[in-house]
Amino acid sequence: MELNKTKGDHHDSTWNRAHRHKRNPPLCPKGEGHPRCFTVRRDRERARTQADYGGKAEDAFHVIIPSMPGYGFSGKPTSTGWGVERMARAWNVLMKRLGYTRYVALGGDWGAFVVDLMGVQAPAGLLAIYTNYPGTVPADVDKALLAGEPPPSGLSAEERRAYEQLDRTLKQRVAYARFMASRPQTLYGIADSPVGLAAWLLDHDDAGGQPAAAVAVALNRTTSATGELTRDEILDNITLYWLTNTGVSASRLYWEYKGGFWNAKGVSIPVAVSVFPSEAYQAPRS
Repeated sequence: MELNKTKGDHHDSTWNRAHRHKRNPPLCPKGEGHPRCFTVRRDRERARTQADYGGKAEDAFHVIIPSMPGYGFSGKPTSTGWGVERMARAWNVLMKRLGYTRYVALGGDWGAFVVDLMGVQAPAGLLAIYTNYPGTVPADVDKALLAGEPPPSGLSAEERRAYEQLDRTLKQRVAYARFMASRPQTLYGIADSPVGLAAWLLDHDDAGGQPAAAVAVALNRTTSATGELTRDEILDNITLYWLTNTGVSASRLYWEYKGGFWNAKGVSIPVAVSVFPSEAYQAPRS
């Protein structure tokens, strides 16, 4: 399998995209965000096509893997305004330019914010979205969470667990995100030193927790037959940021974004959600 890598442009930015051709639409644009990048997606897509899952050929679909503006091989925006709302509109433009009239969209991390907003915008042709980082928190619960208050009364056991996970994330795991949201252009160390960049990408303020634990273990893993990250994949990720000098430009998205993190955004189309054990929070079924 080969990924067809091309570039597109929209106003004052260019995007890199990888296009995996299978037999039938619909097509699925997949987005990730800092510090994940195209190298991890590339390897995961290669693994999927080499495995035989016993599916039907007529169920195959094309996959588009766009890099966000400021990330990877995409261009660095020359003006402000490239937040997730604009990226959501741009991905729909991308799909239309590629000739697809119906598709679904998948995203994780910042990509989840983009597909959430695609679900809010609900452009013609977008059938559904799929995320592992959903915005599900009701407004009153989100307000209490941001204020550092105890969990509201009346929450189920699953909802209380999710609240406690998000409370811990806000208090212990997002210092890096707050800095990038307030002073992204002052992060000279990650543009001047590969060691500084590596340290920034590897540390998420969570000590032995997730996601740092999985990354730390991967640094000592040279191969994996079951899909875990390896040392080479981690180094590929860091190297891509270094060679494209996108450590700072990728940080600007945190400054651009002014919305909530886990609050319900008002998606009006069908949504599929995966809940994995090591996510920042495990969204309750409710």
